[in-house]
Parts: sequence; C-alpha cells; structure tokens
Amino acid sequence: MRHAMFTTAMISLLAGAAAMVQDDRAAIDAVLTDFHAAAAEPDPQRYFGHFTDDAIFFGTDPAERWTVEEFREYARPIHESGRGWTYHMRQRLIFMGPGGDTAWFDEIVESAHYGPCRGTGVLVKQDGGWKIAQYNLVIPVPNDYADQVVRATRQGVSAAKTIVVVRHAEKEAGDDPGLSDAGRERLERLRHMLARFEFNAVYSTAFNRTRQTAAPFVDAAGVEMTIYDARDASALAARLRAAEATSALVVGHSNTAPDLLRALGVETDLTMDESEYEHLFIVRIDDIGRAAMVHLQY
Repeated sequence: MRHAMFTTAMISLLAGAAAMVQDDRAAIDAVLTDFHAAAAEPDPQRYFGHFTDDAIFFGTDPAERWTVEEFREYARPIHESGRGWTYHMRQRLIFMGPGGDTAWFDEIVESAHYGPCRGTGVLVKQDGGWKIAQYNLVIPVPNDYADQVVRATRQGVSAAKTIVVVRHAEKEAGDDPGLSDAGRERLERLRHMLARFEFNAVYSTAFNRTRQTAAPFVDAAGVEMTIYDARDASALAARLRAAEATSALVVGHSNTAPDLLRALGVETDLTMDESEYEHLFIVRIDDIGRAAMVHLQY
C-alpha cells in the first residue's frame, strides 16, 4: 500500500512538474510572439519592455551588438516616423534550463526584405514573467554561396563602399532657402539615424538647404564638404566609385537622388515627390562593383 501511495505521489509530482514546464513554454512563446508583433505595429514601449535591463541584441551586421539603450536610440527615428519591422514566425523551438528560471530558443522568422532568418536567444524569469536577455538575428547563408561570403568577409569592409543618399530636409520659402523649423527637427532625427556611420566623405550640392543638411556630418567626420553638380548623376556615381572613401554621405534633391541611385547600379523605378523628405537610401557596393540598396524612412 505504501509503495502504491509513493508511486501515486511521484506520478502526481512529475505530472505537476511537466505541466509547469508546459505553462512556461506557452508563456515564453507568447512573449516572443508579442515581441515581433510590437516591432511591426510599431509599439516601442511594449517592444523594449520585453528585454531585461542588461539585454543584448545582435543584428544581422557584424557591428550590430547593441545594449537595450543603444538599440532604442538606433530605432528611435524609425519608430518616430511610425514605421517598424515585420518578421513572421515560421518555426519555433523552446528549451527549458535546469531550475526552470532560464530558457533558450531558436526560431525561423521571415521578412519581406531579408527572407528567412534565424533568431536565437535566451530568456530569464523575472518577477514571475519572462524577459529576453539576448536575441541574435542572422541571415542563414546557403552553402553554395558560402565561398563568396567568406571572401568578402576576409577582405574586410575596406574592399567595399557604403554610400548613404538622402534628400535635404524641409526648406523655407525663397530663391535659395535654408532649412525650416521642421527641417531642423528632421535633421536631428537623421543625425540619430546615422550616428553609427563613420563617414570619410560628405557630398552636397551648392544650395543652402543641402549644405545645411550636410553640415553636422561634415563637422562630425572632420572632413571638408565636397560640392557636386546635381545635373550629372553619372559623373557623381563614377566619382563615388573611384574615391578612396569607403563610407560617404550624399545630400541631394527629390529629382536627383533617384538618378544617382540608378547611376550607382541600383535597379529601381523610384520617383520622389516634392513633398517627400523622409527617404533614406543605403547603398553597399561590394568588392566586384555590385550595388545593393536598403530603403528606409525616418
């Protein structure tokens, strides 16, 4: 009888433990699902609320190792523009650590831009809930393309170029106007957006509005502003490709930025309306001259 009672008690205890583990897995799954939903809406308060205070976020670029505050500052201009980033979960596995206060996961998430990505990370239980202590987002590289990626990585960033193209911020009225109050506010958002870039060349047309937009980046980089002719996109593209600078900012106009992107080798049908100031283009040119573009808004 005692053996039967002992066995029954053990079964009950194990069943209870299994139910607790299942409950924790369900809670972790809900946290990760809401984490991605908050990023897409966007709801930055809810999104960053899912992190521990000392969490680390690893982005897809090797330089993207962010504390929560660094990541929040990077994302601020994006969120203030009402935009977020959308990843749809396709598969998720959750594993519980000893003691039930830590867990780790791996998941496949998909975005319209990057396609399938792999997210991995660690969660810890705090105050009865689960918080993300680390999230690592990577773009899986098929083996057939691994050699190309390895070659580019070994050559380092000096073998490639990054060219950021942006239109001047909002302007006042007049023949050669400077920036308006709204333009100066947008310029401040742009400074935050590009804070992680170390430009070694800054290009502007001769107009006041473009020079004023470029000025803070000239000061930060400690370089002279290079004035270019906005009417000749092909000449500017050739100049940018041939220059020693590996990271350049180009400030232009709504009717010149699309032409420059095409001249740099980006395949795009983009047109910009006179009322649109929020576009930001990051063009990466690899070691064999191929161009790829990321289009953001701020």
